[in-house]
Amino acid sequence: FMSKVSKNVEKFLKDGEEVVSNLKGNSYTSSSNPLVRIVMAVVRIIMAILGSPTRTSVVCTDKRLILETTQKILWVFDYSSEIRAIAPRGVMQVGYSFQRSWYVFKNHYLTLVLSGTPQELVLSKDGYDGVMNMLSATESLREKVN
Repeated sequence: FMSKVSKNVEKFLKDGEEVVSNLKGNSYTSSSNPLVRIVMAVVRIIMAILGSPTRTSVVCTDKRLILETTQKILWVFDYSSEIRAIAPRGVMQVGYSFQRSWYVFKNHYLTLVLSGTPQELVLSKDGYDGVMNMLSATESLREKVN
């Protein structure tokens, strides 16, 4: 039932570390400024046309949260990749956000607030169930620490 993690994340895992949940999607920043949102929407459309969308994988293991952000050129060639590991104490908030676009499309987002960063939104490729699985995994990760 678990979608496979990327080769980069695989190499990043420690010995014996197990993947509990994996969520793939597109990543956005959630500025409350409407002008910033409009500009970012235009940038996302241009990047999609150029075949260079920003994809994020949120991987919850039994020890930490791993975020991988990748960008491709022409949908195929790797352009950039960034991997961050967040200790359980660094996960300030996780949540769920729903937004309907064009009255037809339902978008399910995982919202993340990590220590020292603005809120991030990850548009789930696995819909509502993908977000709920990640929320559950992240909550149990946080409980291990407290």
